Amino acid sequence: MLTTRVASLNDLPYVRDFYSRFDYAWRLQAEDVILIAEQEGEICAALRLVEEQGVLLLRGMRVADDLRRQGIGAQLLQYAAQMISERECYCIPLRHLIGFYAQIGIV
Repeated sequence: MLTTRVASLNDLPYVRDFYSRFDYAWRLQAEDVILIAEQEGEICAALRLVEEQGVLLLRGMRVADDLRRQGIGAQLLQYAAQMISERECYCIPLRHLIGFYAQIGIV
């Protein structure tokens, strides 16, 4: 069963391990919000909501390679939409993912 939630401080080592599989380097800021999707207690997707200069950005959306195209990313994105609520949020997607992020109004 897939669960989505906000990562806690205790989750950070596991989040870092998950991101390292993608060679994704990031520096945690106190105001960052990391959302994770888990299956059987293992992180299978993650994304970061980051505020930079008063603008909310969605960064670092990753889904485990062997679990792509199963709706996990879409479910995590819908969870992010609840967190974003009415705020304006941006990301810089790869061209083939523009429609994916547009489903929750992210440009």
